[in-house]
Amino acid sequence: MSTEVPLSRLPPGTLVEEQTFVDEDIVHLAGIELFNCRFEGCRLTDARLSKVVLERCEFVSCDLTKLLWGSSSLRGVRFVDCKLLGVNFAGAADNPELGFEGCLMRYSVFDGVNLRGVHFNNCHMHDASFVECELSDADFGGSDLEGAVLRNCRMAGADFSTATGLFFEPAQNRARDAYISPETAIQLARAAGLRVAGTDQPLSATAAKRKKR
Repeated sequence: MSTEVPLSRLPPGTLVEEQTFVDEDIVHLAGIELFNCRFEGCRLTDARLSKVVLERCEFVSCDLTKLLWGSSSLRGVRFVDCKLLGVNFAGAADNPELGFEGCLMRYSVFDGVNLRGVHFNNCHMHDASFVECELSDADFGGSDLEGAVLRNCRMAGADFSTATGLFFEPAQNRARDAYISPETAIQLARAAGLRVAGTDQPLSATAAKRKKR
């Protein structure tokens, strides 16, 4: 469908296919379906979506800060170089299909979301929240996870090998077979009271004796 009507004025049930939207301000969308659409430089700050279907859509250099998903369905949706500050993906419909590259995602929330196989490539994810998430086979390549909370997550096959700033409590997660970086391994070892050869100084003989008493 090609239309000159602004997206926000389209009635529920409208199908929009293979359209590109450039530099638009979007405040509210309700009940429409967007298929194979592209958004470039659009502003959706504090926008509200209500039961919108987004399928095979891409957002490039868009600002979606504090966007509310309103139970919208996200199927094969990709975000590239976007701002997603404080966005709560738990507000979307179940089992979203997502991909992220080069995005600013500080304070983003994924609590309870199925993120199996999702790629977070080179994203800034300070203080993001992953509580009771399915992270199996997810890839966090090059992403900064400083201050991120990971708790009660399943991580089988998750790849954190090139992520930075990552820390989590293994006992609070199903972390078996997760792939982590040496930096993270050292932080986990220190948190468990271990000293790591090559990075920590050994205890002196006197200190070791004192520690045994």
